[in-house]
Amino acid sequence: MKVFNPWLLISHVFIVSLTIILPLAAQTEPAKIEPLSLKAAAQKMAQHLPAGCIVTAEFKNQATDSAVAGAPHGDFPPDKLLFEIGSISKVFTSLLLAQAVIEKRVTLDTSLKQLLPEHNYTSPEVANITLRQLATHTSGLPRLPGILSLGAEQLNPYAHFDRATLDTALVHTIIPDSGPHPWSYSNYGAGLLGDLLSRTYEKPWPELVQEKICIPLGLIDTTVSLSPDQQKRFTLPHHDSEKVKPWTFQALAGAGALRSTAADLITFGQALLNPENTPLADAITLMIKERSEDGKHGLGIAHYLSLGQATMGHNGGTGGFVSSFEVFPKTNTIKVILINNILVNPSDILKMTRGIPTPYDQAPAQKTPPPTELIPYLGSYQLTPSLKFTITATDGHLMAKLTGQPSLPVEQKRKDWFEYRAVKAALEFERDQNDKIIALKLHQNGLIQRAPKNQ
Repeated sequence: MKVFNPWLLISHVFIVSLTIILPLAAQTEPAKIEPLSLKAAAQKMAQHLPAGCIVTAEFKNQATDSAVAGAPHGDFPPDKLLFEIGSISKVFTSLLLAQAVIEKRVTLDTSLKQLLPEHNYTSPEVANITLRQLATHTSGLPRLPGILSLGAEQLNPYAHFDRATLDTALVHTIIPDSGPHPWSYSNYGAGLLGDLLSRTYEKPWPELVQEKICIPLGLIDTTVSLSPDQQKRFTLPHHDSEKVKPWTFQALAGAGALRSTAADLITFGQALLNPENTPLADAITLMIKERSEDGKHGLGIAHYLSLGQATMGHNGGTGGFVSSFEVFPKTNTIKVILINNILVNPSDILKMTRGIPTPYDQAPAQKTPPPTELIPYLGSYQLTPSLKFTITATDGHLMAKLTGQPSLPVEQKRKDWFEYRAVKAALEFERDQNDKIIALKLHQNGLIQRAPKNQ
């Protein structure tokens, strides 16, 4: 429930961005190897981490085991270190929605035109979007508002996006028809949902999270604004060996603004496992039960199989943090991974625990020269100061790797146009007047991002 462009959060990650989005659950997997414990897998992965740390926490057999690998942050217990949790915030936003339904403030089928009747929508289909569609990513809204990049800080892309800007984006957004649409991950939709709930209760979204979720469930370190004590325990975000800026949010806070600890996320997971033991039993039950039409996505949380076991989860990612949150009802187990460096992907740590090989376990493949016609495409392309595409060739075809994500094959459809096999995205290569490749453009979700080639 993973995530995950310069304008956010792989996710499925919220890396909340226009980066290539990978499924949260494993796809076709290679032969198994000896599985590692979560702690051992993190220790192994930390050997490849130039800065920062990996905190893991696993609840099973009614006990929690927490650990830190890599460079520790002070002398604090690992489960008390704070990290940005990116798109895991969407689960909290959807739980707020469920609570609002229980309190009869709204229904799941309440529409935008009912909540914002004063808006002069360019697209009537946008006016008909329901809260259920926003929570299940079936609204048809794009991954990000088209005007998000206007006036944005490159390393803090959501900080400027206030309610007035959101309203401007909303009235000018066009979608082709009314939903529900096929599932398509949208930070825009999740952020809008959080802001609509804020308007409904006439309170800022961070206050709602505290009042409606954190206080009832005893989450003492899940917050947006940090106290002096929390600031000391807040880990520094990194991309590779470089420190980067923490992210801040305004109107789109519901998509990824929360900071939290492993201890709080374990407590939150326990609430999802046994809602009847909490003050939010009805709301949690509703959040988990309601699904999109494909049955794989609840209100803000994904449902999938992990090694044949029913699992609920979400992952997250911001400019310098990546995270994973998984709940296994059948075995009463919870797994949390928090990392303050986007160089490492939590999915690789989870693969190690499931006996699935990762690039770190495999011997380098025998290198063969790429076909002559592919050589001009090879190299690195800088999408943002902290994100780049690395284009290589394997077995006669191109592989594209975006920082913090695995290499994926791209198939040539015509000259300078390559399409991903695993996701709906394409790379277009740009040439100068001398026919030299100078940039690539990522086409995804109707948006285009340009990455100049590093010389």
